[in-house]
Amino acid sequence: NTFTPNGDGLNDVFMIRGLAATRIKHFRVFDRWGALVFEADNGEPNEPKWGWDGTDRTGKKLNPAVFVYTYEIECINKQTVSGQGNITLVR
Repeated sequence: NTFTPNGDGLNDVFMIRGLAATRIKHFRVFDRWGALVFEADNGEPNEPKWGWDGTDRTGKKLNPAVFVYTYEIECINKQTVSGQGNITLVR
């Protein structure tokens, strides 16, 4: 549960992935104080442009830390799946 947004083209974006996912209803990332640092709504799964690149909402690179994320996605069977977890940003 780590990612390394260092521009090497490998593991640079933390994003929603899955063959059964058809739409990202919402995907949000928060810092340890609960501040929203990233948000994507009504996006496409498996697309880096709908993922988080390790910056805050102003585009500033964030320091290495653990972040909390939440998501709600729609699947090919039209069911909605939601969840949460944590991701470690490593530079």
